[in-house]
Amino acid sequence: MLPLLLAFWAAFGLALISPGPNFAVMLSTALRQGRAAAVWVALGVAIGEAAWGFAAVFGVAALASSIPGSRWRSGSAAACSCCGWRSCRCALPGAATMPPVGHPTPAMARRRSAAASGAAWR
Repeated sequence: MLPLLLAFWAAFGLALISPGPNFAVMLSTALRQGRAAAVWVALGVAIGEAAWGFAAVFGVAALASSIPGSRWRSGSAAACSCCGWRSCRCALPGAATMPPVGHPTPAMARRRSAAASGAAWR
C-alpha cells in the first residue's frame, strides 16, 4: 500500500507544479482585477488542490487496491471516452463557443456599461 501511496503523491506533486488552467485564471484575475482579487482566487485554488490531493491520494489509492484491474480499466475507459466525445462535439462547426478574449459577451457588456454610468450603484 505504501508504494501505491507514494506513486499517487508523486503524481500529485507533478500536477501541482505544472501550470494549467488554475494559473491562467489567477494571472487573468490579477491583470484584470488586481492583487486582492487574485489572492482570493489563489486561496480558493489552494483549498481545492488540497482537497483534491487528499481525495486522490487516499481515496483513489484505496479504490485502486480494492477493485480488480479489468473493472478499473473499464471505468477509466468510459470516463475518457465521455470526455473525448464532449471535446469532439464542441469542436464541430456551429458548436457554442466562448467569444475570443477582448470581446465580451452581451451580458458582460451590459454590466460594464451599467457600472461605467453609475447605474449599478444607484
